[in-house]
Amino acid sequence: MVGIVTATAKFKQLDPSAEDGTQVAAGVLLQACDATLIDRDDGLVVARHAIVAHHALAWPDAITTAEKLTAIAQLKALGVLVRQGA
Repeated sequence: MVGIVTATAKFKQLDPSAEDGTQVAAGVLLQACDATLIDRDDGLVVARHAIVAHHALAWPDAITTAEKLTAIAQLKALGVLVRQGA
């Protein structure tokens, strides 16, 4: 799950406690993409009109259930539906 840093328009892991824009879910990263040392331009993000599996989402370590529900609602507003399933 990713958010967008307001100042740079770059994607970053969702952080519900942030105040830089990444507190709002903006999409789902489709595969691991380590950008800790350099900017990456090869990551694929679903940001609208999609259905994603709940069990496949990677959440920040300390995220609460309420924060997960908020992020799922934010994705739904973008047209990204999170579905429960096998």
